[in-house]
Amino acid sequence: ISDLMIHKNKSRLYIQGKGRDGKDEYVKLSPDVYEIINNYLSQRNDSYDPLFISHKGNVGSRLTTRTIRGIVKDLLRAIDIDDKRYSAHSLRHSLATILIKNANGTISEAQQILRHKDISTTEIYNHALQREDNDGEIRVSNLLLKGEIPND
Repeated sequence: ISDLMIHKNKSRLYIQGKGRDGKDEYVKLSPDVYEIINNYLSQRNDSYDPLFISHKGNVGSRLTTRTIRGIVKDLLRAIDIDDKRYSAHSLRHSLATILIKNANGTISEAQQILRHKDISTTEIYNHALQREDNDGEIRVSNLLLKGEIPND
């Protein structure tokens, strides 16, 4: 809970990145998400330190990554998405895709948010988007069907 902070009127959640020792990175929270978290904490009404805790079994203990994966899978199934390609981790890909394709985001912004050290890792998302928009096979097929193929 102590990792949830307000800085310059914006909410942040400090996190411990993969392979890191400390919580030196953060994610920005929208006002709506911040409000949802605060509502959750006020309903919890306990003194446990972890932000998200187990309410079953080992009550009050920090949620494990396995538990979080299960929660996300259950939520996806609840909206009729039951496919192994969709997971907690794939939501990171969704964030990058939506940022770049629909929110006028840049590769550099996606790299920062995803916390990739090397931008070439983030470029994979951009290549996938470019491929998605590349209908070259369809255009050639249409030319073949119309008999409009040049002789050279």
